[in-house]
Amino acid sequence: MLTDLPRDVLERILSFVQYASPPAQFARLALATPSLHTLVDQLLVRNLVFSTSGSVQAFLARVEAGSNAASDTRTLVLRKSDVEAQSGRGTRRRRGEANESCSEEDLLRLCLACVGLEELRLEGPAFTTLKRRQLGFASNLSSLRVLSIAGSRAGFNLHAIGQILQDLPQLEELDLKRIQASPAALKAPPRPLCRLRRFALHSSPAVSPQQLEWLLGASIQADSLRHLDFDIAEIPPSRLGGLRWAATPVRSLHLTSSNMRAVEKLAQHFPTLSSFAFTTSGHPDAFILLSSCGTSATFEELVDRSDSRCGLPPLELASALLYLRRQGQLASLRRVVLPSHRQFDQAFSVLVEVCASLGMSCDTMPVAASTSD
Repeated sequence: MLTDLPRDVLERILSFVQYASPPAQFARLALATPSLHTLVDQLLVRNLVFSTSGSVQAFLARVEAGSNAASDTRTLVLRKSDVEAQSGRGTRRRRGEANESCSEEDLLRLCLACVGLEELRLEGPAFTTLKRRQLGFASNLSSLRVLSIAGSRAGFNLHAIGQILQDLPQLEELDLKRIQASPAALKAPPRPLCRLRRFALHSSPAVSPQQLEWLLGASIQADSLRHLDFDIAEIPPSRLGGLRWAATPVRSLHLTSSNMRAVEKLAQHFPTLSSFAFTTSGHPDAFILLSSCGTSATFEELVDRSDSRCGLPPLELASALLYLRRQGQLASLRRVVLPSHRQFDQAFSVLVEVCASLGMSCDTMPVAASTSD
């Protein structure tokens, strides 16, 4: 039973369920499972998830009435309203403001109330950017460590993000998705001082190498970067070439790309890499890819997260592993992970035997689970 699990494990599971469920549905879990009532109530206060302006107003009304819920909040998630996304314009008018997506003003008021925030996630809210007078909201969040922004419609403006980062020198993780960037963005403001440990960039082809360097300059100089997650589906690898990756102590790299050259060769630019995960719609060359990973003397794990019949065929991977080990390469490699559908490949058993003979484990995982890194 869930309640038999250690509290920290149970808390992580319930937090995942909370982020993946509508707030009302998660709250009903306490009624369906009385033994979880206390923990669910605590998570509902500590992790705030809003998708409508009406729910924000109701929470703020409780705070103004004397509730101390805001002081206990550590994570704030604002999402686009499902009702607004699925309804026509006339329906939205009839249902009124309560079912509309969270607004810029909602974000500002929440950040003023929840001063202990450690994580802020903006997942496609109705606003596409913030007005100049609203960009200082982050100055109140001295405890914020994680910032995740996923734009919607026209996307979230990179210049606005640059302004927000000015007030977050303590930030450790930055996750950007569907970000709009003009060539002039980030030329005026000074570079942020935040020393990131993790950086992710997805579905943002307009972001230039110079803008990437602006975002990560302080992190590279401080040797703080440990985890990178890139989606460069249609961007040539040269787009990333302007950054001094070799000077970073990056340990974990996840790449999503249909560009086989990027999948095969990007890992060689990270001399301290220990784990390389990739998602691709093509078939990279196993010899080139493994040779690239092998440039790191500490490389331990290769993870193929590709769907369908894409990615690395087991037989080709087995051949490459045998050849490169005989050449004295990949001595530190300890684990190979493939999508679960690969276990039905006739050559998968061969790969398992080869890995075992080389002192490695060969595992599989569902693609859906593997992409939630």
